[in-house]
Amino acid sequence: MPGEKNNTLFLFTAAYPYGHKNEPFLENEIEYLAREFKEVVIFPHTKPSNEKRVVPENVTINNCMAEADQNPKKKHLLLNIFFTLKILLYSARSLRRIRSFWLNHKLLLDIISIGIIQGTALKKELKNKDLDNTIFYDYWFFNANFSIQYLRKNRKIKKYICRAHRFDIYDESWPTVNVPFLEWRLKNIDEVYFISKHGLNYIKDKLDRADYNKKLKQSYLGVRRPVFDKNRRKCDELFTIVSCARVVDFKRVHLIPKVLCKIKSKIKWIHFGDGPLFSELEKNCKNLPEHVEFELKGHTSNTEVHNFYKSCKPDLFMSISVSEGLPVSMMEAIGYGVPILAVDAGGINEIVSDQTGELLRHDIKLERIAKTLDEFIDNKSFQEENVKAFFDNNFSAGKNYGKFILALKS
Repeated sequence: MPGEKNNTLFLFTAAYPYGHKNEPFLENEIEYLAREFKEVVIFPHTKPSNEKRVVPENVTINNCMAEADQNPKKKHLLLNIFFTLKILLYSARSLRRIRSFWLNHKLLLDIISIGIIQGTALKKELKNKDLDNTIFYDYWFFNANFSIQYLRKNRKIKKYICRAHRFDIYDESWPTVNVPFLEWRLKNIDEVYFISKHGLNYIKDKLDRADYNKKLKQSYLGVRRPVFDKNRRKCDELFTIVSCARVVDFKRVHLIPKVLCKIKSKIKWIHFGDGPLFSELEKNCKNLPEHVEFELKGHTSNTEVHNFYKSCKPDLFMSISVSEGLPVSMMEAIGYGVPILAVDAGGINEIVSDQTGELLRHDIKLERIAKTLDEFIDNKSFQEENVKAFFDNNFSAGKNYGKFILALKS
């Protein structure tokens, strides 16, 4: 086992393994982490339900942060006034930032106070724990950062790294404020691994800080190379389009029926996923013409999605999302040789290429998407082996997580 000196991994998640919807992509990575570390301890930020997914035998869950009493928040800010002021003074270094803080002070103070509260719980939990051979790994850039910083005031932490995805780096994901305390969080972390080159370059360009660049790395997520019968049947006699995403505003799944209303081709559309706009999606589907068949599968486990791909071959994976990191759902699709039609958003252009599908302009109108889709159905032909080869070269879980774990332990 490489890196024997680093035997323990503390993994900080948003909610995984609790609930059946949170961080499903960690279900791939946890197997590789458990294989390479003697002990893995998961610290969820929240515990939305008691439902818990199965984890490997050497993985345990510690709920000290999720179960920390978060009231009263003001008391914790006052008791840690110097820690709080240090963050605020470092972060408010221009009139624009001071104004933003004033307008969003409740949100920003809540972020700090929750970090202190959970950091206090973490400090107490680890009081007698030897951390010399422990790596701290936050699955998100915006999650346990302040809590780990709070612990680090009093305890030596050998290595603290995190991943960075979408909402935790892109300002567009925050309606009233830029991503909070970005530079402070970068200042107090050893390495940040972006899941896309786009995310890495976005932060580099935004900060323009050469002293931070050495901390910024890029590491793709990955999925296992699927094993399936390449001679499996088509899903339907009709051209079959599949989509797989949460039904939320920026994913724009609820607008796919409006695109399909405008196409001329006979097709079948199958969607996996639910979300707050699911009722609007159902409403929009009522207006679909007779030559467009559809199935809304709702929330579907990752295992069931893979079983679908193994049982039959769809003709196209489609996404019109306008804000992305780099979707695991697309990695899964090309792993089965399914080409993609998608809007250029975030790291999408790192998975959708001439070899794997067709990339649409970010500002494309729905009418133009419909026309492009008709053209794709009539004229496009992608070799399944070429699509799968792109997957093997870029998004194989074995390759990507192997390299990532070596970097973790170095």
